[in-house]
Amino acid sequence: MNPLYFWIRPFGMEAGIQSYRTPSIMVCIYQSYIRGKFMNGIQYLIRFLEGKQTKVVFGYPGSAVLPIYEELQQSKLIHRMVRHEQGAVHAAEGYAKATGRVGVCLATSGPGATNLITGLCDAMLDSVPLLAITGQVETTSIGHDAFQEADVMGMTIPVTKHNFLIKEADSIPTILEEAWRITTTGRPGPVLVDIPKDVMTSELSSLQATPKLPRLRRDSRTFESVKNRILNVCNASFRPILLLGGGVVSAGAGEALLAFAEKHALPVVYTMMGKGAIPGRYPGNFGMVGIHGNPFANLAMYKSDLVIAVGCRFSDRTLPRPQVFSETRAVIHADIDPAELSKNVRSVVTVASDAYIFAKNLLELTFLPEKKEAWQRRFLNLCAQRVKEEVTQEVLTVAHCMDTINANYPGYRIVTDVGQHQLHAANRMDMVLPRGFITSGGLGTMGFGLPASIGASFAEDESPVILFTGDGSFQMCMQELATLPELQRPIKIFLFDNRSLGLVRQWHDVLYSGEASFCALPPWPDFCKIADAYGLDSYSFDSVEGFESGVKDMMNSSRHCLAVLHTDPGEKAPFFRERSCP
Repeated sequence: MNPLYFWIRPFGMEAGIQSYRTPSIMVCIYQSYIRGKFMNGIQYLIRFLEGKQTKVVFGYPGSAVLPIYEELQQSKLIHRMVRHEQGAVHAAEGYAKATGRVGVCLATSGPGATNLITGLCDAMLDSVPLLAITGQVETTSIGHDAFQEADVMGMTIPVTKHNFLIKEADSIPTILEEAWRITTTGRPGPVLVDIPKDVMTSELSSLQATPKLPRLRRDSRTFESVKNRILNVCNASFRPILLLGGGVVSAGAGEALLAFAEKHALPVVYTMMGKGAIPGRYPGNFGMVGIHGNPFANLAMYKSDLVIAVGCRFSDRTLPRPQVFSETRAVIHADIDPAELSKNVRSVVTVASDAYIFAKNLLELTFLPEKKEAWQRRFLNLCAQRVKEEVTQEVLTVAHCMDTINANYPGYRIVTDVGQHQLHAANRMDMVLPRGFITSGGLGTMGFGLPASIGASFAEDESPVILFTGDGSFQMCMQELATLPELQRPIKIFLFDNRSLGLVRQWHDVLYSGEASFCALPPWPDFCKIADAYGLDSYSFDSVEGFESGVKDMMNSSRHCLAVLHTDPGEKAPFFRERSCP
């Protein structure tokens, strides 16, 4: 029997190389072995990604990763070359957020690696499974200030879940398996693997991965240990509400929590990252809470006496004053990361659990309904009153444009940049797809939208993609327009041009008096000419009538399109203050 059979078994293939299931990494390696090839580090890396069913890699070439690019030409992997490494990591984020699978990006050493840092931080704060592979100078040159050498390990420690520097070729199998396990288990997050150029091209003497057993901290706050306390707290409450965060979307727990909410007729609110966790059709879906949330959602949460929070971290944008929030209501908090429990808000019951497992356990419980009938009647009356704020049609506004798109073009995957348009979209767009709303939440990265929409277009459900962006955010990464012609699915880009940093100006008006400083963006470029230069169809709208007639042609087009909407510079995004809630 071939000795590779015994190397295959540790990877979980019960039938060895004869398995007929989805190809594993070791099957791909065995196929190269029987063709008489010796495996070097790059070949193992490519076969590893193929074995993990990776569909696409986003990257930008450079000297330290040229050997990888040579091997990529012969691979089944799709490679999309972006125009800046930050675009690569955001595209990988968009793919991961749209599919729930690991996004993979590739960059060279030095400036290529450092250009990934903003995206890694963004993925860290939004808990995105992401594998970043960077080239590095040869091992003998590390520490000698070689050309394009940078201590990417030291730089990325605070913005990654873990990072690795591979110093010898034989450790590649083990480290890659460890990196994949870390990014996909527990609370997802980015992992960086730094590979020196000489290690990439060295032959492996062993193909066997010997990943270390994870040293997991077993938290005692399991559902079973607090089941009776949850029942007691819920039965004692008169006005319970369900708060959903991004962890619900990541775990795919939306359906179970929707069933729980329907079973007990509970109002549901969500954070920005929790948008899309449950569909908008549920009558008790009040919308997004927080500083920029829906007034009815905030009213429902602040009038509650019990908040069942799942997969959220109670950030400052969700609760402006988290310290006093739990003084007048009980909180049951479930999160996969034990460090988040009672970190910002004191909870009476905490559960360290994956959101899906918690939702399934919660669904089995039955609460006493008598005390909650008045609350249910009250929130059902609120549901009848819950309508989107009417907007004027005298001038073109972001709110009116989004209402028109929302009413006439459902089923699109919505990607946003950061700014006023992001907050309007979070409040006005109804989600049909479970992972249908993609944005930069925790870090709020301007320039995220365009590359993230490129990554989202690779989702297997083939849902069309709409990008909402602003004139400020768009200019951060607009060079990625050059990547669009390589995509099979057209992306519809709506660029809201109010000739200013609208959200910065709005916050200035809240915090200071007088004219806003440095919020205008002159000189104002002609975005239609920029779109034309990159081969996109372009549209320009400055009136309600022009938009409503022209948007039909744009949405029916089979090409990539960019629409510039000259909107009211004085329009405000939703803004909520605690003292405004009666």
